[in-house]
Amino acid sequence: MIKHFYRLALFALAPSMAFSQETKMQEFTGKIADSQFSKSGKIATHPLVEFMTSFGIGAKGELYIVESPRQKHGQILDIRGARQFTQQDFKNQSVDERVQMMESDPKTGKSYFTRNSERIAKLIDTNGDGVYDKRTEFADGMMGNTADGVAFSAIEHDGSVYLTCIPNLWKFTDTTGDGIADKSEILLTGFGVKLSMFGHDMHGIIMGPDGRLYWSIGDRGYNVTSKEGKNFSEPSRGAIFRCELDGSNFEVFHHGLRNPQEIAFDKHGNIFTFDNTGDIGDRARAVYAVESGDSGWYMEHQGLHQYRASLDHAEFDGKSPWIEDEMFKPSSSKQGKWHLPPLSNFHSGPSGITHLTGEAIPEEWRNSFLVSNFRASTARSNILRFKFEESGAGFKTIHDQPVVSQLVASDVNFGYDGKIYIADFGGGWSVNDRGSIQFIEYPQGTSKASVQETQKLFANGFDKVAMPEKLLSHPDMRVRQYAQFELVKRGKIDLLKQALKNGTTTLERLHGLWGFAQIQRSNKIQTNDFIASFAKDSDAIIRQNVCRSLGDFTSSEAHEKILISALSDSSPRVQLKAAIALGKVAKSPEAKTALWSLIQKNNGTEHILRHVAVRALARLNDSAGAKAQINSTSIELRLAAVLILRELKDPALSSFVKDKDSGVKAEAIRAIYDKHILEAMPALASESANISQYPIAIQRRILFANLWLGLEDNALNLIKIADTSQLDKKLKEHAVKALLRWNKAPENDPVFSIYRPTKARSSELGADAKNALSSLLQNAEGNTLTLALELAQKIKLKLPADTLIAQINNKKAPSDIRISAINTLVNQDVAYENNLAEFYSKVKDPEVKARLLELKLKHSKDKASLIADAEKSKSTPLLRALFAELAKDSAFHDKLYTLWTQRESLSPEVQLDLFQSIKSINSPQSIKTLGDYLTTPDKAYDFTLHGGDETKGKIIFEGQGACLQCHKVNRKGGMQGPVLDGIASHLNPQELMESLIYPNKLIAEGFGTFIVTDKKGNMTSGVLKKEHKKFYEIKTAIKTVKIQKDNVASKQGPSSGMPPIARALKHKEVRDLVAYLESLKDKKKKKKSAH
Repeated sequence: MIKHFYRLALFALAPSMAFSQETKMQEFTGKIADSQFSKSGKIATHPLVEFMTSFGIGAKGELYIVESPRQKHGQILDIRGARQFTQQDFKNQSVDERVQMMESDPKTGKSYFTRNSERIAKLIDTNGDGVYDKRTEFADGMMGNTADGVAFSAIEHDGSVYLTCIPNLWKFTDTTGDGIADKSEILLTGFGVKLSMFGHDMHGIIMGPDGRLYWSIGDRGYNVTSKEGKNFSEPSRGAIFRCELDGSNFEVFHHGLRNPQEIAFDKHGNIFTFDNTGDIGDRARAVYAVESGDSGWYMEHQGLHQYRASLDHAEFDGKSPWIEDEMFKPSSSKQGKWHLPPLSNFHSGPSGITHLTGEAIPEEWRNSFLVSNFRASTARSNILRFKFEESGAGFKTIHDQPVVSQLVASDVNFGYDGKIYIADFGGGWSVNDRGSIQFIEYPQGTSKASVQETQKLFANGFDKVAMPEKLLSHPDMRVRQYAQFELVKRGKIDLLKQALKNGTTTLERLHGLWGFAQIQRSNKIQTNDFIASFAKDSDAIIRQNVCRSLGDFTSSEAHEKILISALSDSSPRVQLKAAIALGKVAKSPEAKTALWSLIQKNNGTEHILRHVAVRALARLNDSAGAKAQINSTSIELRLAAVLILRELKDPALSSFVKDKDSGVKAEAIRAIYDKHILEAMPALASESANISQYPIAIQRRILFANLWLGLEDNALNLIKIADTSQLDKKLKEHAVKALLRWNKAPENDPVFSIYRPTKARSSELGADAKNALSSLLQNAEGNTLTLALELAQKIKLKLPADTLIAQINNKKAPSDIRISAINTLVNQDVAYENNLAEFYSKVKDPEVKARLLELKLKHSKDKASLIADAEKSKSTPLLRALFAELAKDSAFHDKLYTLWTQRESLSPEVQLDLFQSIKSINSPQSIKTLGDYLTTPDKAYDFTLHGGDETKGKIIFEGQGACLQCHKVNRKGGMQGPVLDGIASHLNPQELMESLIYPNKLIAEGFGTFIVTDKKGNMTSGVLKKEHKKFYEIKTAIKTVKIQKDNVASKQGPSSGMPPIARALKHKEVRDLVAYLESLKDKKKKKKSAH
């Protein structure tokens, strides 16, 4: 491999002002809540830090800055801004398919994605003053392929650096000591099947206390074949993985996560993570990542909310099960029982995580977790401290308060010197050159002997320690862990045995146990029987970890009996670990029986116990045991049976749809539908007659089961659902929409958005359904009637012409129903096209008149007069219809070009429609006519100020625009951006539109990051309160300061955390969104204000 030496920032070699100032510690730019942390500072900035995503800390205090030039230069795509890929991205099942999709785009091709490489930079403090002053490119040039995602996390271990960068897990080694890796190895590949959202990549790599690598991925998913040849595939789910240091024995540890940026272990080896909000009305989640657990998330949960317009179920609006079933909450009566809820909710965007251990931090902080809560702006980002404690078989959150604010923290790490190191992202959502590394310190802690010893131990290396066993009771978990690793390397079985058997603390004994388990997994020495001998230990923590270890070993009859016995342990936590272990190693019928007994004894009290026991039985393929519960008198056992059969995708689930317990029935319906078990779908369809007895989330599954089956009886069921008065009107509309898709069901499931390949089939509904449709047409109202008329037209159900004409002439009927009647009539008999055109002069409703104009233009001999009349009317619907029709007829293209030159005389409401009609012609003349409106695309946004549909705009605001993620309207939404109630009383349409395209142009006070560097190199970061003629007034985390303009060497910002959302929308959608925002007026006198 060719070594890269991209930048060497040694100030002795580069003594310029900009570089010399880098050696000087700068002021910490955040606000610290706890005054005990009395030391702080900024210790690395640009150019040492550039395009940073995260960072790791080396044994000697080096910083490994993970950087993404590819994201900076646009080569990392986000599905929200790459809508041409949306439908295919939902189909992708492998990394190769994603690569093929990306390289097939004629606008980019392969070369676009291979111009830059992700990289790791290594920073060193050469003079020991606490400020980093040297940078080398530790690893660069290998991660610049189309398949590559964002490089996101790195750790140093045993002389190598491990990095996560989709699609690969990397290992880099510097064998020469020059600060540049000369050896690289891909340990595993196949991660990142989907584009999904930016940042939902692979990250969070960490050394587990068991000596294995652990890391996470967001919902870009995976399709990985392990070194042992086993395939693991979940293309749209986030997960936590583990493997040995050489990449062998790959496992999925926990799955069903959305975007767990990092993971961390507590002192007893339990894994916690913090999962991001879906931007769809849910909240972020603190998660106890239990082995084998499923947290319930699929990427497709966002389909109905943010991608629906680009998917093959666009007409089926609604909420995903994630929202409808309230799956994101710690508990809810609406939730299904198949997934594991989080411990607690908090609002925003968790990113970096670190576990706090040892005496370097205040006692109340120990065994806590710091979470960088990244929300792009200083006003909304912070660092939270979480603490958990055991609660039954699981955990509960006992602390979750902010400890640092006014800092855009994207990552946080606990240094071996006892300082807390923070990555300040620099503001905004995209990587930039404003980032820095800062620290906070608790001097009373860092001065302690154990902390100074920790720093020396890591700097010198544990291979230099004469008696590592003495460190197994050290206050710092990291020291205990690496002492354990060193004993394992040396094969010191007796010393580990001594620690486990005679250790004076639980923690010392625990590290002895983990070391023993490491040796057993290496197959060098058999230690499992000695470990098993502690299964009845008086310490429940030891018993838990004995069970966990036995689950990692080869199955044996003796160990199985120990685990079966542990299911009756007095500690629910021990029962939990035993159930998980049995799911991995059990062979005997007695183990299955014992797991069923655990479920019955628990009786639903501990959801987490049921969850792992069910998943253990599913892993043991106990379909027979589940089917045997069909007639059980225990509701809990029948429910567990359903959950097991769900995992096994067993059609026997149909027997539980008629269960006498409503909860069991609902869970069976969820299982059959969600897993798309077609053999069992008739059981769901049979509930159509009882559909009103179920909650809306179950009603939707029953409804669409009929669509998937596609038989005449199912068509009749849907007509009856649409004609059931007590049902939600949206559900009834969906029933008719399903019939409109009868001959080709949507490729994206209308409930889940999951890609389900479909084939064309007969559109015949059957005589009974047609008769029922006639009845529906008499009873339906509103949009259901409109859709029913469209269905009648599609299946050529002949309706009395007099009835349809009467509907057309009904001035009290909504315009969409009258238009549907027109369409149905002309579809039945094309002769009516000419006859209906005669209604044109009589009809007053502008929407109906516009439809009649389209018909009249097809048959009139005097089109010029019609065109002139439509222009003269200045009716928006008529002009829009006119432009669209003229674009279809080449004889009138010149007329459109003439109208373009006269567009200033047209109503602003129709100028966008004129532009798009001409653009659709796509001829040399049309391109020439539009001129710089095509070459300078942003000019066309000027047409979005007027004529939008407020109702459609609200749907975009709450759905695909994801605006509620950051903004509140009417007390609903996020807090990352300003509240938008009354915004139209402060901003005009032009400013509203510009805020969607150029979010940095006009920023509300308190929501923009501003950084200035004075001529001495001092940097000030905060919120720009006001720009005066001679100075900037900046609110930092600590105080408000004035920076004289004549003393400013450079400035950055102010920058908004809001993405340019208009770039991900069509022009008409932007127009609708502006219309909705313009409707948000307050009762106060309108005055101009920043947004």
